[in-house]
Amino acid sequence: MKRLRILFLMRHILLGTLLLCGFSVLQKLAVGVDPLLPRGYLIPLFFGAIAGLLYGMQMLRIQHLNALLSERVHTLEALLPVCSYCKKIRIESENAPEGGLWKNIEDYFHEKTQVEFSHSLCPDCLRVHQPEFYEDHFLRGLSR
Repeated sequence: MKRLRILFLMRHILLGTLLLCGFSVLQKLAVGVDPLLPRGYLIPLFFGAIAGLLYGMQMLRIQHLNALLSERVHTLEALLPVCSYCKKIRIESENAPEGGLWKNIEDYFHEKTQVEFSHSLCPDCLRVHQPEFYEDHFLRGLSR
């Protein structure tokens, strides 16, 4: 893989160098100077190589980010089997026992997306599970 990256960068260095040297030849022809004279090609060679290297590095970065993005999108678009009671997610893998491996939803999304969860209660669950807190704090806050 590292060898392919080096070849990819070398290709872009060569293309950048050829492009700027080609412009230099055209410029010399336009001015009327013999383009075969070696003088005046050092700067286009240098800047062409740098431009090609920078472009190649940027292309490698874009390819890497596209691969990461498609992996994350594939992970998040998949259908997730969720337990109706405890809300754990079943993960299918070759090493998992029959029936799959069950993980907490918070752990699953933290591993896949680096999302941190904070927990709270919605007003409906607050009313059902903690009615005294709901009446004391939530309803008073609405009546102000």
